[in-house]
Formats: sequence, structure tokens, C-alpha cells
Amino acid sequence: MADRRIFTVAFSNVGVTAAQDLFEITAPSDCSIELIDVRFGQITDVGDAASEQLAVNIRQGSLSGSGGSAVTPARVNAAGKIAGSVAERNNTTAGTAGTTILVDVWNVMAPYLYRPGLEERITAPAGGRISIGITAPADSLTMYGTATFAEIAP
Repeated sequence: MADRRIFTVAFSNVGVTAAQDLFEITAPSDCSIELIDVRFGQITDVGDAASEQLAVNIRQGSLSGSGGSAVTPARVNAAGKIAGSVAERNNTTAGTAGTTILVDVWNVMAPYLYRPGLEERITAPAGGRISIGITAPADSLTMYGTATFAEIAP
């Protein structure tokens, strides 16, 4: 039976002014990863006049972006193993190539939540990558976000 370990990566209080990959998660060489959910939102634009729609895209196997920061995956089960995956957040030069699995729209006036059913979860093989990106906002947004994923060892 496969060994499943659950982790989160997060960012908080980040000024977002450009299109970017909010999260980029790269699987370790010995197991695959599965995206369980993604949630993000902003606290800056709160009036109706500030409402805007941003495109959201989730890609599988993209080339790594740049301009972001490394983030250490946190164990959901404190007694579990540490993550073998590598993660980055807020890559202002988004990754390229790969396969776009999901394209969606986010109205910045409400939080965004992507939580697919079990059969619809996006996966990447050992050494593969999943990235979650947005298009550029009209003005700076102070954003927060979390992505939950599983490492699945054979």
C-alpha cells in the first residue's frame, strides 16, 4: 500500500502586483505528489469599485519560475516524516511549458478555493512539478494563501 504524507505550503501578507505563480511544488525523486486543495485571498481591495477578475491556472510539469521565495512544506501530522518536496511561493516570473490542467477565474472580492474530488486531483510524478498561477491585478493586492498536497510513496 502507498504511503501518503500530507503537507501545506503558505504565504501571508505578500504584496502582489504582477502575474505570478503563487505556488510551485516539485515532487521528490522517489515519490509523486497530489494537489489536495488551494486557497487564497486578499485584504486590500474591499469596495465594489475595486472588484476585478483574475485568471487562475494550474499547470503540471511546467519549468520552474523565478523571482519567488523558497517555502518549507509543513507537516499536517506533526509526528510524520518531513517533506521531500521542494516548494516556492510568489514567483513573479511564472514557470513555462507543461500542461495546463485547470483554468478558472477568481473575483478578488471573495476567497478562492480549489478543492477537487478524489478522482479529479492533479498529480505530478516523481521529480515532476505542479504550479498555481494568477494573472496580474490592476493594482497591488495584499494576499494570503495555502496549498495542501500529498506525497505518495510507492
